[in-house]
Amino acid sequence: MRKLWSILLAGAMLVSLAACGSDKSTGQEAQPENTGGQESAKKQEGETATQGSKKNTTLTIMGSEDCFSEVELELYQQFEDETGIAIELITNPNDMNNSILGAKIATKELPDVVAYFNGEGGRSILMPEDNFLPITDDPCLENVNKELLDTYLNWGGEVYGFPNAGVQNWGILYNKQVFEDLGLEQPNTFEELEAICGKIKDSGVIPIYLSGGDAWPTETWLDTYWGAYIAAQVPDFWEQYAQNKVKLADLPEAVECLQRQLDFFEKGYYGETPLSDMHDGMYGALYEGRAAMFVFGDHVFAYGAQKYPDFTEKIGLMPFPVDGSGAYAVPCSEALYINKDSEHIEEALQLFNFLARPENVEKQYNAEQQACYFEGVTLDLIPQIQEAQKAVQSGKIGSVWFDYVPASYSHITYEVIPEMLLGNLTPKEVLKAIDDEIAKNAEAQGLPGW
Repeated sequence: MRKLWSILLAGAMLVSLAACGSDKSTGQEAQPENTGGQESAKKQEGETATQGSKKNTTLTIMGSEDCFSEVELELYQQFEDETGIAIELITNPNDMNNSILGAKIATKELPDVVAYFNGEGGRSILMPEDNFLPITDDPCLENVNKELLDTYLNWGGEVYGFPNAGVQNWGILYNKQVFEDLGLEQPNTFEELEAICGKIKDSGVIPIYLSGGDAWPTETWLDTYWGAYIAAQVPDFWEQYAQNKVKLADLPEAVECLQRQLDFFEKGYYGETPLSDMHDGMYGALYEGRAAMFVFGDHVFAYGAQKYPDFTEKIGLMPFPVDGSGAYAVPCSEALYINKDSEHIEEALQLFNFLARPENVEKQYNAEQQACYFEGVTLDLIPQIQEAQKAVQSGKIGSVWFDYVPASYSHITYEVIPEMLLGNLTPKEVLKAIDDEIAKNAEAQGLPGW
């Protein structure tokens, strides 16, 4: 029977590995559950650890409350059984994780390991050069795909994070039967996307389901293509933005992206009730053909299959047609970072190398049905994810915009984009609100030039 880890309350919640995570779904639709137990995390007297580990050592890992999947918890238990090194999870409420992490960084009270985002967004919060251990030459990274490693984990020539979450490939999910019935092909340009939306609407089907009742899905339009589009049109913009030399509100291409979204809304391409339609209703609408498309990531397949067993057979995935490049948007995902002042660096590296074993990589990502950073493994993924993974690993990567910005935008988009769709803000005013929020947080962090 799986042993339970101890639970304490000390600003953040410590949860039992055995009890948490069983209902975890991937992506923003996840509904975390706070559960736990009271049994000790320590090995019983007489049990031995494998060579190189320290008996009765406890390794602490901190992350947000929906950070650890059930299969990860199983792997942590397996690691403890093999090594005698206990794992204790410290979980923070999702909406407080950044502030708790920031406070612990400021006071130098970090746990042994932190689970947090990679990409530039992660770098700006973690300030890795001051707080975390470089693992650039560690064997745990030997099988990581170089394209992904350089794009998301290489910060200034050093790698600090071990990738412990799947690669999400973002694009457009679509109902195959609707496309077939209407004789539609996958669009390669934005103009082609707009044209097929008109044909779909004329057939009585919602072209793109928005899920605006939950607010956050109104941002996925930008998340999926905005960053790559701006980078392609104005190659040095994001670098200049990080230095506070330019603003989104002054960039015509940024205004254009939001104006396109507003135009789709006004033309009825999101249906009749896009700002009250809820995200949970998207699965049925897409599956049943009441809606033709939804802009989001491939992790939707795993959750959709829980509701409809043949969901993955009826729904396809294609890149957002930015410029015909066939690139999928790949947002930052989570990685594990070792506190450079930890007393358990050896044990943390031992954990990373355990998780990097091919059989453990396969166990995790087959269970989660996600592409991964690792090569040389055999994954039984659905064809849609396999195709996206091949494209991404060949370099067809379109980074999302929040991986470019130097500080948090505090998800202010969840407020201002719906206001734009309601006619209360212009695209330029939305961009100014984003600029202002990023500037406020960059200044609070003391970033150079802000």
